[in-house]
Amino acid sequence: MHQHPPASPRGTLDAVVFLSAALFTAIPESILIWFSSLRESNSFWTNAGGYSLGMRDTVLLYYYPLAALVFLLLLGLTALFISELHPPLTLLKLKLAALLGCWGLFFSSLAISTADNIINLLEGRSLFNHHQPRISPP
Repeated sequence: MHQHPPASPRGTLDAVVFLSAALFTAIPESILIWFSSLRESNSFWTNAGGYSLGMRDTVLLYYYPLAALVFLLLLGLTALFISELHPPLTLLKLKLAALLGCWGLFFSSLAISTADNIINLLEGRSLFNHHQPRISPP
């Protein structure tokens, strides 16, 4: 069985920097997922959910800028991953898992919005209007 060389101090430092960057990226991604679920909730946009107008305004105003920021952070994280493609293999696998996890969080937020918009269309509501009553067929 072939032994992998031990992790060098430089490789370990690269992994620590990368994993720190991945954690830094995961924080706004988590907020984005929360905003996505709020945006697609009927009760969020009405008084039935008990959400303040300030919270509604925050989600309304900052959802797309936050999504753009997260996407740019992910591009940077991907570039950092590509720039540090070197052994040891164990650290490379760990960094790849963190990178894929971050992209997975981003696509989860997109999936929440996309699924709800498809449901809106199937149920006869307009694409982005979440508090409209269902349109009954004639």
